[in-house]
Amino acid sequence: EIGEEILVKEPLDNALFSAAEVNDVTGKTEGTADSDLLITVDRTELFLIKSAKKVKVALTMNTKEAKRFKMFSDYKIGVQLITDFIYENKL
Repeated sequence: EIGEEILVKEPLDNALFSAAEVNDVTGKTEGTADSDLLITVDRTELFLIKSAKKVKVALTMNTKEAKRFKMFSDYKIGVQLITDFIYENKL
């Protein structure tokens, strides 16, 4: 069950995924490319997240200038969500 959308965030500085090098002959990528996309959450947004019973993180990817690329069966996209926060509370 999906509840209502409470928060939509864009990466800082409109960051983009890095593209892997493409072989001109096969049209396939050679190797991999890693990217870090950072998103900040302020206190109000954190309160919204904390008040939710479940949190779903969705990732939407678009190609630059809506250019279409071939996708091959051996392609893989891995996503890892890492948090780094300081929780402050008055005693």
